[in-house]
Amino acid sequence: MTGSQKISDFRPRASRRGITLMELLVVVGILLILVVLSARQVIPAMKQSRVRETARTINIYLSGARNRAMATGRPCGVVFQRDGNLMEVATVFHQAEVPPPYSGDAVGTAVTMSTTGVGTASANVTGAFDASLVRQGDLMRINYQGYWYTITNVSGSSLTLTTDLGTGGRLPWPTSGQSLPLPFEILRQPVASAAGEYEAAKTTVVDLAFSGTETNPTLFAGGGSAPVTVMFSPNGSIQRVYMGNTHFVPTESIYLLVGRREQALSPLEPGLYRNWQDTRSFWVAISPQTGLVTSAEVSGGTGAAGVPADVIMSRQLARDAQTTGGR
Repeated sequence: MTGSQKISDFRPRASRRGITLMELLVVVGILLILVVLSARQVIPAMKQSRVRETARTINIYLSGARNRAMATGRPCGVVFQRDGNLMEVATVFHQAEVPPPYSGDAVGTAVTMSTTGVGTASANVTGAFDASLVRQGDLMRINYQGYWYTITNVSGSSLTLTTDLGTGGRLPWPTSGQSLPLPFEILRQPVASAAGEYEAAKTTVVDLAFSGTETNPTLFAGGGSAPVTVMFSPNGSIQRVYMGNTHFVPTESIYLLVGRREQALSPLEPGLYRNWQDTRSFWVAISPQTGLVTSAEVSGGTGAAGVPADVIMSRQLARDAQTTGGR
């Protein structure tokens, strides 16, 4: 022992005390509580982010189809494919284009027209003609001008058309007997383009049950399995909107409601609002004249519990709100 060392330096030191099982369980319990509290904040934010992401993607998809139509000089659009398990929603979207007009497979192919009833006519094709390229719902016109008639049936080289021209319209063929052979062209319905499809972010959908036009807010409801297709013309406007074999030229804005899948179910789970009532949902609107696409969140209304009173009010509040893109 040297002079600088003390006796206390040689005393045994007490062993270091570790963490007991009880203390470890307390720490784990506190961490679990913190995780649960954080999840209550994070999960709604994640759902909101998914809805916003889907709304923005639809905005981009529609705007891209419009730009493509203007660049190529041919109609282009977007198909909203209904979900096989819930027909009132769409979860998969892809671009579509219209095939070139079809006038037969050889020069001189023509049709002889005859009126078969009130608002109906028969077109019998003479010459080279591939019936597999034509389907119910395609449009046909005679002499490359005038009205487009809807094809309601295809049976080989015999086509059935609807000829409702409205007040004052006249058919370009005799009302009795058969016409002379006449040239024609068929405007075929859109088909999927080579562009890849997009699937909505998890649990988010386009709620077709409450999507439609200004005066018909639920136009796309009850369409069965038929997809909804919005087509743009080369000048940027909406050319036509298709739903199965039916189609129309819109004169007012098209509204698509983007929300959550569980809020599109019927009946709703307790405590849930419809997507058009939920301020986390989005409206995507398309102008028929310009084709411009805008999107805005559903805003709180003056109805019960501070939600919009109806679908029309929900859209009005969205129009008044700040848009999130597409201008």
